[in-house]
Amino acid sequence: MAGLPPSDIISEDMRVIAVPSESKLRLLNAMEGLPSPYTQLGPHCIASHNAVLSQLPPSLIADIRDFHSNSLAPGALLITGLPLDPDLPLTPANGERSTEKSSLVSEGCLTGIAKLLGEPFSYASEKNGDPIHNVCPVRHRETVQSNESSKVTLGLHVENAYFDKRPDYLALFCLRQDHENNARTSFVDARSALSKMDSMDRAELQKPVFIVPSPQSHHEATGGEKWSTPRPLFENLDDPKLMCHFPGMKATTPKSQEALDKFEETAQDIATHITLQPGSILLLNNQKVAHGRSHFEPRYDGLD
Repeated sequence: MAGLPPSDIISEDMRVIAVPSESKLRLLNAMEGLPSPYTQLGPHCIASHNAVLSQLPPSLIADIRDFHSNSLAPGALLITGLPLDPDLPLTPANGERSTEKSSLVSEGCLTGIAKLLGEPFSYASEKNGDPIHNVCPVRHRETVQSNESSKVTLGLHVENAYFDKRPDYLALFCLRQDHENNARTSFVDARSALSKMDSMDRAELQKPVFIVPSPQSHHEATGGEKWSTPRPLFENLDDPKLMCHFPGMKATTPKSQEALDKFEETAQDIATHITLQPGSILLLNNQKVAHGRSHFEPRYDGLD
């Protein structure tokens, strides 16, 4: 649990592993000279994946692969002690990729570890198609339900729930905290929440009657808000294939809406809240886990 404040609660829905200091230094050196993932994604991923395989301990690699292959594994895996870029530039004011970032250490850690889980990809309609997104506050976007917000709680959701084909996993790498260290990343495993609900409500949640709005980050490219086709919130307890997006999600029948409200209340009650530390990657199984973020106060001084 290296790097986690004592006040944070670690739940049984998350496992924590730490990178040894000597491995951290070797991985930092191995990330020098990587091709850019923004212009050469394939060669970049091959190089970063080889660096991760060669410099991280085999036991740690096995833990990440177990997170992927073991259906009973917790839905969240926190990896602490990873290297950071030596000269981290100012936080981008527009939420886009920084043009001042000269090294690719954080990108390499993300893609190299992600390759142990699958193939990194992006949506052409989001963030100019960039495979890696900066998550940071943007002025005048403080209260929207997107990763550019700050003064509102970002509701529990799975990444890109609107789409029929969405990521199996999500990787969040903390480079810089908010000034007061108030921001908490929240997550809840659907299996834990659903196990606390009665069978009748679970049956309602398995009906294809739930719709979610398209993400705001896609609206400019897709011509505004759209709604998904009706789908179940989950398919089965062992492999939920969770479709969750709070707020905004709704059911098309009153009885299913009642079950949905109960699920949201249960998920909020049992969610885990952690303070991500610089050098930590949180891996989330996007088919089983919904995530969100608490509000915080931005300063727009380049160090948010």
